[in-house]
Amino acid sequence: MPQRKQKLIIILGHDGKGVPFDAFETVTRTTVRLLRGLDFNTLTEEKPKITQWQISQISMQSPLHLMLEPVSVEISDDRDLVGRFIEDINRLESNKRPKYFTPKMEQSAKIITRAFYNGINSIRFVSDDIEAKPTQHLAANVDEAMKQNAPYFEVGAIEGYLEAISVHNRDTVQIWDSRFNIAVECNISEYQLKEAYEYLRPRIAEGKKVRVAVRGNIKYKARRPKTVVDVYDIRMLRDSQHLPQPEDIGRVDLTGDIDPVDYLRGDYA
Repeated sequence: MPQRKQKLIIILGHDGKGVPFDAFETVTRTTVRLLRGLDFNTLTEEKPKITQWQISQISMQSPLHLMLEPVSVEISDDRDLVGRFIEDINRLESNKRPKYFTPKMEQSAKIITRAFYNGINSIRFVSDDIEAKPTQHLAANVDEAMKQNAPYFEVGAIEGYLEAISVHNRDTVQIWDSRFNIAVECNISEYQLKEAYEYLRPRIAEGKKVRVAVRGNIKYKARRPKTVVDVYDIRMLRDSQHLPQPEDIGRVDLTGDIDPVDYLRGDYA
């Protein structure tokens, strides 16, 4: 695979005669931190780590142009750190989920936009024929995404199959949530542990599953239940195959044996 050097040009538009040092440091230091994060995420024995990024060119004419490139390290096209950096900056700017940035790196990317509060009016990242132009929208999009994925607590109930009981460190049961099709760990009391065991023990011998409903204070993350922190009660449910079926309900008579047409016309007095 052809080898090529990674080069990233940072262009800072600014007010006044010079670039504020704090804004310059914020953009450049954060950019290098993100490039190192991408480097670490793709690190293998065959692909050596980049130990240092250097400023290979700089122009102080407005806007400021600065070129970053790694020190004496060539990177194959399948490890295009600069390309991935620009792509994910653009995805965050467009309120899309990044492909390569971790959640912690998304928070770092937001730091770049602080330069807009310190004398910088535009930021561009350029490499060959690709570029990114982050704005304050990037920070707002990151904050909104973090809110949606942040854990929160809500009192409610989950239903599913009782799969496992554990007394390691603390008493817990694992429920396979039938709504989201995921495992949910539930912290239970000693009494509730005995209840769960009584539900599970006879069914194990019969080779059957146990459907239960667990009510309590549920911790959600990304809008899915992760843990029931405080279980209020746990109860066994009937198997779905034992629930009433449509054919068991029979004929539904809403008109009292009166012809529906006559009933609607009122011709039944």
